[in-house]
Amino acid sequence: MSPTEYTIGFAGLSEEADFPVIVRRSLEQAAAEYPNVNLIVRDNNMDDATALANIEEFASIPVDLAMIYHLGERVGPTLSSTLLKKKIKMIAVDIPIPPWAVYFGVNNHESGSIVGEELAKWINTYWEGQVEKVLVLTESRVLDFVRARSTSALDALIAGLGYTPSDIMYLEAGNTREPSIQAVTNILHRWPDVHRIAVIGFNDETAAGALDAARDLGREEDMVAVGQGGNLIDELERPNSRMIASVAYNPEHYGHQLMSLALRMLTGERVARENYIDNQRLTAASLPYLR
Repeated sequence: MSPTEYTIGFAGLSEEADFPVIVRRSLEQAAAEYPNVNLIVRDNNMDDATALANIEEFASIPVDLAMIYHLGERVGPTLSSTLLKKKIKMIAVDIPIPPWAVYFGVNNHESGSIVGEELAKWINTYWEGQVEKVLVLTESRVLDFVRARSTSALDALIAGLGYTPSDIMYLEAGNTREPSIQAVTNILHRWPDVHRIAVIGFNDETAAGALDAARDLGREEDMVAVGQGGNLIDELERPNSRMIASVAYNPEHYGHQLMSLALRMLTGERVARENYIDNQRLTAASLPYLR
């Protein structure tokens, strides 16, 4: 008896950033191992209207299961209701869509705590535990679930320092490198006499963008940064880099884990509402042991 055939729709985050491209490729490779699975891939392009159009297409086909990887949390209920009308199963990738979609992705509380701890250790070691400014790079399109990576990082930093820094600034910097460079450059021009700036990046791209801004102004030694994602290993490996820690999400492993979860759901197996990847601490010191 031949296996049941399934159609799975994947609405990807973007083709303009490394991390989601790696996720998409890993899913395509994993799906290719299942002759009974037809994978339909669309690009949300980090745009709500495009994401909605993609989900409406999935509903009209209809697919058996939709994987939604979209940054705009606020549009999540609209996306899920479109699929719910057709009784289509859903997996939300990295950005949750409660209450109907099963979540797969990052444990933001845990990953935030990891980089916050490393940031506190570095400041205690190299800046005598003193910091003048804490710059938390934010992405306005995400809500509390994903923001937890930043709030947990800040909480761990405060706990590690043993005091709350007097000047904490939240700065909208998007989720890619160029917007972060622009935003942080503007701030550095306003802080010409500040020489101990700790940066909590929304991801590796924004943390690296902050360091690019400091480097372009000849002020890299004024800054230390942590990221999320672990997809900019070259920056961590660069001699004397001020990007001192990240958390590896290993997007190249998403595909097989997503396919396993999807097929379990499609065959009627009960699955957990939240399915977390394994967070992996990354520092310059740990990299040689992870090769």
